[in-house]
Amino acid sequence: MKLENTQVQMRKGILEFCILEIIGR
Repeated sequence: MKLENTQVQMRKGILEFCILEIIGR
């Protein structure tokens, strides 16, 4: 596993979470 891949996956997860939070409001 590469740290870069992990960071990218985390960023994607955070972006999705933020989008869901905005849509949920």
